[in-house]
Amino acid sequence: MTFGQFFADNLLMFLLFFACVAGIIFFEMRDRSAAGEKVGNSRAAILANDNGTFIDIRPTPDFHQAHIAGAKNFPLADLAAQLDKIRGAKNRPLIIYDTDGFSVNAAAKILRAGGFEAIFVLDGGINGWLAENLPVVSK
Repeated sequence: MTFGQFFADNLLMFLLFFACVAGIIFFEMRDRSAAGEKVGNSRAAILANDNGTFIDIRPTPDFHQAHIAGAKNFPLADLAAQLDKIRGAKNRPLIIYDTDGFSVNAAAKILRAGGFEAIFVLDGGINGWLAENLPVVSK
């Protein structure tokens, strides 16, 4: 049996396979664009020095244990209700982070719905920051 014969006999299987691959690619790209551009620690520091703001979406006790200097704490559960508190930063870069980078998509969607456009995601979250022995504040 040749490949052409096999392909013709299993056309439906090939079409379903390619549809699944296309669906996975589509949804991955959509989620990535909604979350904002991922940035490493050095780029995040440059953005913060260029009038950017770190937004820590972890729970308040975690924030008090250790956070990036100058970061504002808006826990993910309360973020939508507190958008007015960060309206002044609407035209500035917002660098959002959590513990490890897995919860930032939801926060980015909330911020985008609130009209914020310059959204950046700290790759690896605070754990990535700490892994490079970068300074944090405790209070």
